[in-house]
Amino acid sequence: MHRYLLFLLLLGIVIAGSAPYVSPGFQIGMNTNGNFFISTQTTVGYLSSDGLPSNFGITLGLRMYYLETVWKKYRYIDFQFWPVITGFGVGKMIDDKKNMYTRYKTGFGVLGYLTYDYCKIPKIGNHNFGLIGVMPFWDWKEYNPETG
Repeated sequence: MHRYLLFLLLLGIVIAGSAPYVSPGFQIGMNTNGNFFISTQTTVGYLSSDGLPSNFGITLGLRMYYLETVWKKYRYIDFQFWPVITGFGVGKMIDDKKNMYTRYKTGFGVLGYLTYDYCKIPKIGNHNFGLIGVMPFWDWKEYNPETG
């Protein structure tokens, strides 16, 4: 499924004549079961015609939960809509056995976000609260919407 989402994003960039942007992030948090987690992620989007990042993006990430004495890893992919300082996303978390779990997330902030996500994963916990810092990369000064 993620191949199709990435294809649609790239197609949108070509059609809109926009430049892509990349935004890496790092998150720490805890869920309602008391499990600590860390996540790393990269969001890919495009610059709109005014040279600012669009409201949409696709995020690929890795989340690790600390369970007693081991780290349990999950990969994830989300489609996000973040219009101003708040937004939401929907996607999938995938464990090491390729089991997929639907994930819903929301949050608010600018370069640092308070986040909440819901994902029903057995033995982990459904409600996750965290703090994520992101750093979008693009060059506002050199980006020209007329030429891309």
